[in-house]
Amino acid sequence: MIRTVVCVEILCTACGDGWPDDAPPHYDTPEAAYAAVTFEHGWTVATPDAVCPACTALAACRLSGGHDWPPGVEFCAVCGHPDYRDRPDPNTDRIVVALRVLTAADRHATAGGGRW
Repeated sequence: MIRTVVCVEILCTACGDGWPDDAPPHYDTPEAAYAAVTFEHGWTVATPDAVCPACTALAACRLSGGHDWPPGVEFCAVCGHPDYRDRPDPNTDRIVVALRVLTAADRHATAGGGRW
C-alpha cells in the first residue's frame, strides 16, 4: 500500500535545522508545531519564524555583551560557542538572523501577544 501523508515540520530560521541529533518531528498543524517547539523543545517563535535553542543561546550571548572565553578555554562560558577570536566567526549570519527573530518575539510578547 502507498499513501500520501501531509505534515508540518519546523526548521530553525537561523541555522536551517535545529534538530542536531534527529530528523525534525512532524506535526498535524502549524499551530501544533509552534506550540510543541516552544513549550517542549525550548525554541523562540515569532510567527512565521522560529529559532532553535542553540541559535537563541548564540544571540542571547551577543545581546549580553558578547562571548566570555576564560584563559585557556576553547568555548564561551555563557553559550558554549567556540573561540573564533583569531579568525572570522562562521556563525555571524546565523546570529544576525536569530537576533532579528528574538527581537520580533520580544516585541510581540511586550505588546501582549505572548511568545507565539
